[in-house]
Amino acid sequence: MKRKMISAALALLMLLTAVGCGTTTTSSSSEEPPVYVPDAAPTQTVHEFEYDEELGVHEFTPESSGFYLLEVWGAQGGGCTGTTKDATYTRTGGLGGYAKGYVWLNKGETVYVCIGGKGGDYDEEEETALGGYNGGGSATKVGLKLNHIFGGGGGATHIATVFGSLENLKNQADSVLIVAGGGGGGRWQSNMKNEAARFGNGGAGGGETGGLGQVRDVTIDITDPANADYLSYVGTQTSGYAFGKGEDSKGGQAGGGGGWYGGKCGNNGIGAGSGGSGYVGNVELGEMESGVQSDNGKAVITWAGNTEDTIPEGLTIPTPQA
Repeated sequence: MKRKMISAALALLMLLTAVGCGTTTTSSSSEEPPVYVPDAAPTQTVHEFEYDEELGVHEFTPESSGFYLLEVWGAQGGGCTGTTKDATYTRTGGLGGYAKGYVWLNKGETVYVCIGGKGGDYDEEEETALGGYNGGGSATKVGLKLNHIFGGGGGATHIATVFGSLENLKNQADSVLIVAGGGGGGRWQSNMKNEAARFGNGGAGGGETGGLGQVRDVTIDITDPANADYLSYVGTQTSGYAFGKGEDSKGGQAGGGGGWYGGKCGNNGIGAGSGGSGYVGNVELGEMESGVQSDNGKAVITWAGNTEDTIPEGLTIPTPQA
């Protein structure tokens, strides 16, 4: 008799448990989707970032969720100045590029701002020119007794959701939000009348395609199909010297500019370095320009709103997550 009573109690307990589980499932499926409630506007709406040799990478953590306008400028390439008995000659590095676009950032979500440094001008004593921080290519003669002088490539400026210089994010390229390319270094040599002499200003940085270094002071139009061979020297959206890095030179040519893909250093046909490309693939309403920034790069992050009546036209507030 006692055994039957225990079995009946156990059966009742199992029935109540099953009913309870069914009720929980039904309740969960009827929950309402989350409702979007905008944060208050931040107290500071504009954040400016300058090149800092010691810091390297800046951090930005928004105090309010919303759209932010990201603007970045790449760095200029380095230049050089030489003299002959007749005159003094200067060749400059290509100007850095510009890129902008909007991105939704959640409150407390840190992004990393890496500012490109200007490419080094030719150092006569060391016979070198350092590449600018964040991907600019360096240049040297490596003991060669040549009359070549040159500048280093300018560094790119980028913003990403992961810490690091651009070339170190090759395997985390999806973390990169926006890039402005750096300019290539300029180059000169004293025997300019020699038809084989290679000299000119560095190619501009930025844009979908970086600029080609000048060929004997002539700017070549690489959009002309007749000059298609020159495309291999500049940074594009899919090719260049390397992801995030301009090419170094060990043969007396100028360094390439950093970028989404960096430009190549000068070669036997060009001499001056080529610019790196920009990138706006992970922002909305993205735009790019080439050849606009002198000296070091910089970046600005500006609050752009988080309600339908404050955000720029063309943007859509993302659906809140449960």
